[in-house]
Amino acid sequence: MYRLCALSLVMLIATGAACDRKKSTPIFIPPPKEEGPSYEIELQPVTPLAAARQTHVAVDTLGNLCWLQESDRGDDTMFIMGDDKVPHAADLSTGRICDSLGVSGGTGNIQSLAPARGGDLYFYFLGSKGRQTLACLGIYSNKTGRIRVLADAKTLMAETGLGPSIALARGNVISHGNSYWLWVRHTDASALHRLRAVDIPASGFIAVEPGRLNVRIQGHPVDLTSPDYAIAPAGEDSLFWLDRTESMLYRVDANGYVSLHKSLVGLPIALSLPARDVQGRVLIFAGDSPKSDVKNLSQINLPRVRVTVPFPALLMFDQNALRAIGREKFHLYPGVSLQAMRIGELIADPRDRSWLAYDNNSGELIRMRISERE
Repeated sequence: MYRLCALSLVMLIATGAACDRKKSTPIFIPPPKEEGPSYEIELQPVTPLAAARQTHVAVDTLGNLCWLQESDRGDDTMFIMGDDKVPHAADLSTGRICDSLGVSGGTGNIQSLAPARGGDLYFYFLGSKGRQTLACLGIYSNKTGRIRVLADAKTLMAETGLGPSIALARGNVISHGNSYWLWVRHTDASALHRLRAVDIPASGFIAVEPGRLNVRIQGHPVDLTSPDYAIAPAGEDSLFWLDRTESMLYRVDANGYVSLHKSLVGLPIALSLPARDVQGRVLIFAGDSPKSDVKNLSQINLPRVRVTVPFPALLMFDQNALRAIGREKFHLYPGVSLQAMRIGELIADPRDRSWLAYDNNSGELIRMRISERE
């Protein structure tokens, strides 16, 4: 409730006209013009996975495709696919992480993967053995199979401020360039830390607490506890914060200051996290689902997006311009159901100039290629 009030205050001030709501009318972003290049999208299957499961996908800086799915048994294993296009089990697993923590026989889930320098991967793990909570931020080498714990449960409990309740939290690692972020939260508390790869010591644990961000809007603190929140890199020093409940996209800078990036009101509610391409455009996959509407007073005078192409669609935001690639522009492979597709995240594959996505509905890991047509 406090967060809603804070956001309302900021947006009402920003729009000015909100104080006279009787005279306010909906503002629409015009449909995209068909000037300039048109686009087509080709979908290709990568590998079948279990449907409707927490799935984490990353492409390391060597071009290897890595993925894992959180298991109910707490015995996760990461898989890797290189140039040979043959997937095989990697050495990053629940068992090996527990061994690295000095607690053999523990169970738990690898809750996040993110690319690091030199082909390494950041990961976040949460598990237990008996009544002992096991948690860690770590780094894994695809070249050597080495697992290094950067921060263990004791360190994380103290430096995130969550204490023993960290056993109830989910952890997420996001990386871009030399920066990486650790986001740990449950329904009552959250902690967001911006860290730098250059600050990782040669041995021992890292210092997490100095990188903690005081997330705020106009000086008012904002919590990041809702399960409907998601974050993604927006550049070297900033993050996108997607509020799926209210269909709002914010930007969080390196100091924790939050600003409105775009209102997504008027778009389908089934939106992927935003992803930036090499041209700086922001891409969002919009599934075929009901469209969002105004949820609170702060949104009354904000622009509402109106797209005329049929959904599902891939949306391209280029500064203030919007181009939508509708479902008629998708080239499908046999057996795929575009209409039912639900994608939570687009992962760039720089070497292949394509995007990878997990379809939560079918369980398929998909490669998406966008081509330009004059």
